[in-house]
Amino acid sequence: MKVIEEFYTELKKARPEIDSALHLIKQSIENPAVRATAKRSLTIKVTFSPEEDRATSHYEVEVKPSLPPLQSYSSSVSIGEPKPEEPVLFEGEPEPIEEEED
Repeated sequence: MKVIEEFYTELKKARPEIDSALHLIKQSIENPAVRATAKRSLTIKVTFSPEEDRATSHYEVEVKPSLPPLQSYSSSVSIGEPKPEEPVLFEGEPEPIEEEED
C-alpha cells in the first residue's frame, strides 16, 4: 500500500530525535551516579489528526526517553558555633556576589 510506505518514509524524519534519546539512555547507563539496574525506556508516540473529509490525516511524532533519577547522597553539617576540637567548615562572612552590568 503506497500510503503506508509514504508514512514510513516520513516517519524516518524523527530519526535525529530517536538517536538523541538513545544517546541519553546510553549516558544514563554509563553514569555511576545512577543505579546500574534501573530501567530506562524510550516511548515513540504517533498522534494522528484526521481532516473532516477523512481523506487526509496529519500526524505528530513524540519521542520521549524515561530515565531513572540520580542516586541521592545524604550527609550532615553542623550548624552553630564549633567546639574547639571540631574542624571549621567555613569561617568569616561570605563575599558579596557582584552583579553584572548590562
